[in-house]
Amino acid sequence: MSGGTLARMALAILVAFAGLYIAAHAEFELSGDKVGLLVTLGGVLYAYWLVKAHFDAKDRE
Repeated sequence: MSGGTLARMALAILVAFAGLYIAAHAEFELSGDKVGLLVTLGGVLYAYWLVKAHFDAKDRE
């Protein structure tokens, strides 16, 4: 993987952990635990997409 892809993967991991933190420490009425879990899911799905794109590019070579 290139450096840019690894940086985006690290960012996705940080977003996922931030979502878990929000879900665990939510103190607002807008269903903070659900917002945090959605952020976590978004980070995980983005990381999965990056890995998929990497292996698809390898298969095309």
